[in-house]
Amino acid sequence: MSDYQKLLEVITKAQNEFIGFGSRRDLFDSLLSGLLDVTMSEYGFIGERCLCEDGNPYLKVRAVTEAAWGKGSPEFRQLHPAMGIEFYSPHSLFGEVLSSAQPLISNDPSGDRRSGGLPLGHPPLHSFLGLPFFHRDEFLGMIGIANREGGYSSELSTFLEPYLVTCGTLVHAWRREQDRLSLLKRLKESRMFLDSVIQNIPISIFIKEAEHLSFHTINKCAEVLFQFSKDDLIGRTDYDFFPKDQADFFTSIDRKVLESGELFVTPKEPIQTASGETKYLYTKKIPLMNQDGTPAFLLGVTEDITDQVRIMEELTLAKTEAEKATNAKSEFLANMSHEIRTPINGILGMAQMLSDTDLQESQRELLEDLLTSSQALLRVLSDVLDFSKVEAGKLELSEISFSLHELVGGLGRVHEIVAMQKNVGFYVDYDARIPAYLRGDPGRIGQVLNNLLNNALKFTPSGNSVLLHISLSSRSEEKVLLRFQITDSGEGISPEQQRDIFEPFSQADGSITRKYGGTGLGLTISAGLVELMGGTLQVRSQKGIGSSFFFDMEFPLGDGNESESFEESPRELYAVESLRILVAEDNRINQKVAAKTLEKAGHVVKVAENGKIALEMFQSDDFDLIFMDMQMPVMGGEEACDEIRKLRRGAKVPIVALTAHAMSGDRERYLESGFDDYVAKPFKREELLEVLQQLMGGSE
Repeated sequence: MSDYQKLLEVITKAQNEFIGFGSRRDLFDSLLSGLLDVTMSEYGFIGERCLCEDGNPYLKVRAVTEAAWGKGSPEFRQLHPAMGIEFYSPHSLFGEVLSSAQPLISNDPSGDRRSGGLPLGHPPLHSFLGLPFFHRDEFLGMIGIANREGGYSSELSTFLEPYLVTCGTLVHAWRREQDRLSLLKRLKESRMFLDSVIQNIPISIFIKEAEHLSFHTINKCAEVLFQFSKDDLIGRTDYDFFPKDQADFFTSIDRKVLESGELFVTPKEPIQTASGETKYLYTKKIPLMNQDGTPAFLLGVTEDITDQVRIMEELTLAKTEAEKATNAKSEFLANMSHEIRTPINGILGMAQMLSDTDLQESQRELLEDLLTSSQALLRVLSDVLDFSKVEAGKLELSEISFSLHELVGGLGRVHEIVAMQKNVGFYVDYDARIPAYLRGDPGRIGQVLNNLLNNALKFTPSGNSVLLHISLSSRSEEKVLLRFQITDSGEGISPEQQRDIFEPFSQADGSITRKYGGTGLGLTISAGLVELMGGTLQVRSQKGIGSSFFFDMEFPLGDGNESESFEESPRELYAVESLRILVAEDNRINQKVAAKTLEKAGHVVKVAENGKIALEMFQSDDFDLIFMDMQMPVMGGEEACDEIRKLRRGAKVPIVALTAHAMSGDRERYLESGFDDYVAKPFKREELLEVLQQLMGGSE
């Protein structure tokens, strides 16, 4: 057999081994063995050109002659095991081939300047042929053969070109195969990782195939949720497990998701489990697309929100019950307000009329005690109502432009009198940098300051002092931040007592209630009002030294053109020409108070015991104005007002609501119901006359 035939046989054998998926080592060993036989070389190697991280080439041996290798020293074989050799040295015969990609013939290696010498223990080298091999233009590796008798020639290099082409093709194909296997391995690992994540993630996941919407994948959490195993679900549809109406709903959503190609969220999805239990799910569904853009699968991620739904239902029920309780309490307080204010109105009205008569000094003192006690009872009632409104969140704040300086001045004048009576020094330190006009609720601000000043003066003994300090903390173009501070040198409050000082019905200790009286609601109401206005009421105190109550509050800047004045001088009332007035009131004493007050002012007064009688009297007589009580038997004030307004003459007659409710929102409600004004019981003579003046006009 000729050398060429032998070479073709070697090439054919190698190709067959590759096609037959033989091992790479056997393949290259066979190639090397045939090469040595054809070229009559003593030993050799086939190496693959690889690159270091820095881009420099090195040689990875894929086949080496075992027989010749065994001639090396034990030390060399230990350092360079067969199939594990990597050559890095560029100053060598093989390094010259790696760097130049050109054939190299050396028939005198020991004297060749290109040789870098042999490593310790390397087999003897008498001649060497190094040939690179390629796949197309890519340099893939080289062969090296040695010790051919008579040396090597360029003709032999040319003869081996088909062999080199085969080596290049096989290495390239092998690399491609390794890349494919590596990709498959990574893909398998990725799938295993993804499957592990899906199976172990603490949220229910399912995947359906797009065509029939049968289950393709389901994780452990979903098995627990649906109470069906993976084997039960895979390949089956919703109609195999759920009631038809429920399966119809799921299917319609699934089809909508697949058709739109978009995420769909069902925030509260009821399902029936295998045990018949109803659960609520928060579900997100999204299509998984093929490369051509058509849907392949539907991914569902669902969370069991049954507990949250039940908690929300319980909270909603509790909220409804709380609102019912709050409304019941508000209604109770309104009724109690009416029942208490109605007799107080009679007491104060009669006492006021009695004070206009000639009395002995002792009688006048008793009358003043009566008025004082009635006013104290009224303050207790107001405290309870204010506390109820703050607690229920129904207290409404106004926002108007006002002068804080005027408000504080009025408070100062009132409390200065009390301080003088107790021999307590009273001082006001007002920051001159505070703008003239602010926007807010001056009535509630005044209520807080008034309560804190009352407490400070109440608990400060004779010879000590109380300071009201109001300072500007910061200012911008639109608003200011102010600090309000009331400091006294009274008895002080211990740290333990400070913890409960703002709780309702609490005072520093029981002896204070016995000594000074009060409901224990003042600070609670003040703290609630301050919080509603955006601040926090705080206290600093030391037992035996005194206390300081303070809060910071922000105010928008106001306009002086729309501000309200807080001058304490009483408003001058002008006489109103004699009017015919109808008073609808069921309480006999309050009938007398209102009638006497109005008659004394020169008016003609008729009284009706309820709304029905008032309506009949209005139809048969002419009246210039009506005072209408809200709570009356037979027909109440609102119904009577509505019936009067339906009459031709009743459309224009002024009707004033008289009410003992005095709850938040009453005034607005009555005005919307057709009343022209509103007076709360107990009313003063001046309040009735002022309403007459506003509605009917008057002359100086």
